[in-house]
Amino acid sequence: MKLPNIIIKEILELILDQELKIEYIVRFVKKYTGISKQWNSEIFPKLKAGLIFFSSASEASTSDIKRVLDSKIQFTVRLRIEDQMEQFYSLLIDHVHSVSCHTITNRDIQRFPNLKMIDISVYGSNSNIQDLDSDYILQNNIFFDIFYCVSVVDDSVTRSIFHTVNVQTMFMMFNKFDFDILFGCQCYSTITSLTLFSTTLHRVEYLWVILENLKVATTLDIDEILFEDYESDLQNQIARKIMNLKISNIIDTLTLVYADASSISFNVILLLLKHLPALTKLTIRITNLVIDTLCFLEQTKSMIFIEFKFSEIQYEVEKIFPLNLMGNVSVKYFSLPSLLLPYMKKEHLESQLFNEMISLTILTKDEKNYDPNLFIESCLPSLSLLAFHEPSYDEDDDVHVYMDVDKILKSLLKNTYLTSLALSAVEFRSCVDILELKLPNIKEFTINYLYLTETDDFNTIVKLLQSDIILEKFQIDNINRHNCNQLQVIIDILQYNTTLISLNLPFSSKNLGESNYNQQLDELSKLLQSKENVIHLLLSNSPSDLVDIINKHTQRL
Repeated sequence: MKLPNIIIKEILELILDQELKIEYIVRFVKKYTGISKQWNSEIFPKLKAGLIFFSSASEASTSDIKRVLDSKIQFTVRLRIEDQMEQFYSLLIDHVHSVSCHTITNRDIQRFPNLKMIDISVYGSNSNIQDLDSDYILQNNIFFDIFYCVSVVDDSVTRSIFHTVNVQTMFMMFNKFDFDILFGCQCYSTITSLTLFSTTLHRVEYLWVILENLKVATTLDIDEILFEDYESDLQNQIARKIMNLKISNIIDTLTLVYADASSISFNVILLLLKHLPALTKLTIRITNLVIDTLCFLEQTKSMIFIEFKFSEIQYEVEKIFPLNLMGNVSVKYFSLPSLLLPYMKKEHLESQLFNEMISLTILTKDEKNYDPNLFIESCLPSLSLLAFHEPSYDEDDDVHVYMDVDKILKSLLKNTYLTSLALSAVEFRSCVDILELKLPNIKEFTINYLYLTETDDFNTIVKLLQSDIILEKFQIDNINRHNCNQLQVIIDILQYNTTLISLNLPFSSKNLGESNYNQQLDELSKLLQSKENVIHLLLSNSPSDLVDIINKHTQRL
């Protein structure tokens, strides 16, 4: 039976869009243009690829690009402006939709007739951004994404940044500048996403002027802003200012972060949810949360993502489960500290807050604050991913609180809805216990930090993974000791396991052994070539020759 062209086209486009890099498209063309002349004439000219990234780091020659062009695939390019890329400009002149650069000239902009986006990172006065032809940019509807990061501020550059036309996204990380720069800025009318990160301002009025003049911004990220005259209540002031802006009805993403001693009121958080009707993504990472209200948020609201991260909780009212006050808010992806959970009860899980939750991440260094079984035993139908993480992680930090996995083993067997489980710090025996359960519904298992004693044998985990027919993803981010040949571990697992799609392990060359290393590389290469199931393999800190083999065989077409 011959497949219709439209079906073949859809299949090829699914393959084509797996990786949006020029070298991948080159491999795609080389592989599939030799199959059928009919495909070449009838299907390939109708194929549409996404925005392809192309820089001097890409392994593609001019003949490769000509071959892609001859295939008639429809594609656009995000081109890196570099001297080494000059040879490709004439070939791709009609395909360049976006450029990325540190410096750009009017000639660079005007040579590409279909250019619509300039992604520029400004680190000093050599970006040429102050010399660009604003009229040409406006007439041709070209927009800017600007990343501005300088340690020593040049007011002339800062002025040029603020007065650039058609700025869509602005990321700013710099120090004090002249207040007058903030007035009459053309960028205010076009910025849709603004990030102020680790920026020092003289006074809070600087921030007020910026926020009050924004016209179409839907994303605000106020992250670690410093003021010479700092006030303890500043985070509440910023939040209240945001909820009263002219753009308050269109803000859909808001991030407020301040690591130093600071606090925010829970009542203010509830007011943000109330007064920002378009808000779907909220991140608040501030030292201290003050529980200062018992008022229930009556508005019904659907959120996609909420992240709360606090180091301290201060009660100014009776001690309650504060999230219960958000009972009419539903959220799909939620990350919160266990500090919010001591007064949580099973019936709280019946609220709207948890009804549509897909992913729940609990940040904890102390299981005394909560009972992890509460979330597992509840068997929330929508909850498929449950993660327990430490609030911050430093791989050189030996201080970890290891999760008591024995407490949750029975509950995990009863929960048939969870498909992904992530644990923070886990001892070797606990990892083995979970793998031995062979949980029929858990497809993804992640451990942030695995602790092995001198007598623990990692090969025990290897044998369990060899026979596992359920897991599709297994990941260990960090491990305290490598007591076996890591390359052989990978080979042994993949040789027998037929279901793993993704395998991520920390790598060490400590026990490789020079005598058989090349032989093992060859063995792994042949193994990956024959494994149709493995599409992602990551070994952190692995040598370059091993990385090359992994990239070659796991980014397959």
